[in-house]
Amino acid sequence: MEPQLFHSVRIIRDDPAQHVVAGAEGALVDWLDAPPGGEKGAIIELYDHPDDAVVTVPASWLEAVAESNAADNDPSAGRAKRVG
Repeated sequence: MEPQLFHSVRIIRDDPAQHVVAGAEGALVDWLDAPPGGEKGAIIELYDHPDDAVVTVPASWLEAVAESNAADNDPSAGRAKRVG
């Protein structure tokens, strides 16, 4: 499934030219049209790269990252509230 705009993605290949390593995560900002005979690209804003936060990579280098549910991170979620 193709990642959705403004959702989290993971880059699955190293790109030394952009100082990106496989496993880097960021938000998919936009898609780039494919050149004739080429592959569609993606603009990614990386979460943990303050100096080089925006990179472009081929679409095949991306995988969607499951969005976490806030309740999954809240240990009190799902417990009954005490009344009285």
